[in-house]
Amino acid sequence: VLVERLPEVFDSYGFDHVNARHVFSADSLNRFMDAGVEPRKATRRILTELLAEDGELNQLRDNPALKDEVVKPLDDPSISVQMPAVIGDYTDFYASKYHAENVGIMMRGKDNALMPNWKYLPVGYHGRSSSVVPSGTAVHRPSGQSVPASVDPPVPSFGPCKMLDFELEVACFVGKSSHLGNPITIEDAEEV
Repeated sequence: VLVERLPEVFDSYGFDHVNARHVFSADSLNRFMDAGVEPRKATRRILTELLAEDGELNQLRDNPALKDEVVKPLDDPSISVQMPAVIGDYTDFYASKYHAENVGIMMRGKDNALMPNWKYLPVGYHGRSSSVVPSGTAVHRPSGQSVPASVDPPVPSFGPCKMLDFELEVACFVGKSSHLGNPITIEDAEEV
């Protein structure tokens, strides 16, 4: 609800970096993220002022009806976790040695679990964006082909996976879109 009210608040305080009504009434924050770092900084300043007890823009402090409309307890049944952005693509990095070894054991066996270069460079791989879901979403055991060791001759069968690796994922959204073949340099990273 607060996001729905942001455009009118931003309009009333001269937020001119992006069209707030257009950006904040979309189904995702993709357009807002793609607007660049300055609109995000301005948004943070405005939200801080709106929510700070002593903020100059704090309309919630002096307007109980508005506060009841936009501030809800986390256990309110009308609130659910949503995806903040539409994810078109992502790269997953092996940041945990334990996870890299665990996956390596499944793929290459215990003696060759951790690849020699793992300690020296960020090992990343392309992920399936369709598998990124908000917290609380039910997880389904994936299916695929496997060849039971006891079957002779070896004939693949289709069914639920026999081994499954669980992991905690920590993610961040990179602001502006990047384009194929144009990496983001360290010097430009803060502007993204």
